[in-house]
Amino acid sequence: LENVDFTRLHSLLSSLAKRIGIENPNLLHAQDFYTADEYLGEDTDWSGMYVPSSNKSYIRSNQFASSGNYGKLGFLHTLIHESTHALARKECDGSSINHDSGYSQLSEHMFKDWDSGYVRFLEYFDEAVTEKIARELLGAYIETEEKRSLYKVLSNAKTVRPFAYEEYVVFLEQFIDKISEKTEVSKEVVWEGILNDYLQGTNLFDPDMEKAFEEVFYEGIIYELGSINKPSDLQLILDRIEESPQKGLLQKLSAKIKRSLEGI
Repeated sequence: LENVDFTRLHSLLSSLAKRIGIENPNLLHAQDFYTADEYLGEDTDWSGMYVPSSNKSYIRSNQFASSGNYGKLGFLHTLIHESTHALARKECDGSSINHDSGYSQLSEHMFKDWDSGYVRFLEYFDEAVTEKIARELLGAYIETEEKRSLYKVLSNAKTVRPFAYEEYVVFLEQFIDKISEKTEVSKEVVWEGILNDYLQGTNLFDPDMEKAFEEVFYEGIIYELGSINKPSDLQLILDRIEESPQKGLLQKLSAKIKRSLEGI
């Protein structure tokens, strides 16, 4: 932690938030990070965790301790990933569907066919967006040419990567391509719209939003995005998107994307 330039990191995070009109972003400081490996337990391969209720983050420090520059980059990446979750933190509003952070939702009885209790929806879609943002921030954070070279080598590695959620980020990029193709909106504008709604905590289960996605793709796509829990689920969604009938549809989804960018 002592080697992390939080001033630089906070500047990058604040600039990102300001792009969509957030003037007082939620920023984690050094004292908000704990190297509490026991908190994460030994039965998970997670390298880090952000806890919205306490606004604290936990990083599995021993996972990076003996890996040299690779480990240092991995630790920094994890810290930035968890900081991105914190940037998108939302307060619970007491309703049966509560925003957790970004798109992720902690829900009670969202669907009548689910067992009672709380279920987290859109977790992996949220992680994909978080990770894509974190990679962009990491690339901007790194200053020296030596570190940039290491970052380039590791990020392009075919077998070993310091980055998490690789399959989900690939899916997200393909998903952006499909939205762009079917709405005739550029990929850059689509990504900016996704980023904006992520930081604003937009509820994708909102009836208007859900209907817009279904008009562009197919009925139930938001439910399927919310229920992703393994990489094989991703290809099923992409296959169904490919089979969905309409191309060039400019109706509600493209309008929603454009509205979400107003004022940026």
